Amino acid sequence: MDTEKPVILIVDDQEVVCRLLEKFLFDLGYATITAMDGNEAIRLAKDHTPDLMLLDLQLPEKDGFEVCLHIKTQLWGEP
Repeated sequence: MDTEKPVILIVDDQEVVCRLLEKFLFDLGYATITAMDGNEAIRLAKDHTPDLMLLDLQLPEKDGFEVCLHIKTQLWGEP
């Protein structure tokens, strides 16, 4: 992954959506990482600190709202 480019974390449980977004964003000059469920999204957000996250709300394991709450409280330390 090229660290000079802004990094976008794509989170969706539909692989076709992820691949389309990856291609579109790559063509615009962004680096992407992809998660297929909420737990993976949290781990990748912690490991890579993306500049932006495109997050589906309906995910297996943890939904998008739970992912946002976890990142806000556990990674950013906000109440």
